[in-house]
Amino acid sequence: MLDLESLVRQQVPPSRYVEFWSRHDLVRDWAQNLYGQQALAQEAIKEGLDRTPESALKLKFARDQVLADLLRDARAKASAPDDKAVRAYARDEMRGNPDRFKTPEEIDVRHILLPVAKDGGDDVAVKAKAEKLLAQLRKGANFATLAKENSKDPGSAAQGGDLGFFPRGRMVPAFEEAAFSLKKPGDLVGPVRSPFGYHIIELVARKPAGQMSLKEVEQKVRDELTEKRKANARKALLDQVQEQAKVNQPNLDALVTQQAALHPLSSSQPLK
Repeated sequence: MLDLESLVRQQVPPSRYVEFWSRHDLVRDWAQNLYGQQALAQEAIKEGLDRTPESALKLKFARDQVLADLLRDARAKASAPDDKAVRAYARDEMRGNPDRFKTPEEIDVRHILLPVAKDGGDDVAVKAKAEKLLAQLRKGANFATLAKENSKDPGSAAQGGDLGFFPRGRMVPAFEEAAFSLKKPGDLVGPVRSPFGYHIIELVARKPAGQMSLKEVEQKVRDELTEKRKANARKALLDQVQEQAKVNQPNLDALVTQQAALHPLSSSQPLK
């Protein structure tokens, strides 16, 4: 059994943990991709594809790349600043460049999506169904229940249509304009036509624009410093091994000559 939490920690930046675990669609899509990849790998093993010369070469290259990354990360971690230094740096950044740490207005909405056929032939019927659902909601029907029963959005239907918090610029214009026009939790709008079909939207919550907290800024600058240290560590390691590398130039030249003869460059394929 895979330790999913450990895998997430390797692939998702710490500053995005909260968003990741609060978005059921993100977690589900990530898990589906992971298990899909595992299933395909097992199928490849059954067919013996892990025992070919080509696979041996690719697996060795992948192993070398993983080990190189682990060495880089280890060297970067060894030079990591302590919490006190990160906190002091974060405070200085907040004072010197406060605009950098502004947070945009965000809203959390639920929606019901009713797709329209590509040729638009069922547009009238789909819109009529959306209007009936909206009428039920205005009479007190439970939004989450209707979303689970009717919405065709695979990313949110199982969660009662909840899309989680998002800022402007994340959704298609028609949907975004309608969603951000809602004022208080429970407000409804629809049917809203988008390239995906007709939507009914309910506001769940709103977060006003503001500033990151010191804790959030600390995490942000920690992530930035970590990435910078990784890049520096990788460069230092590459410089070190390249200085020590001894290339067999005659053999390399012979290989280039041989391959150039086997694959001559035509006039229509200039070097770039």
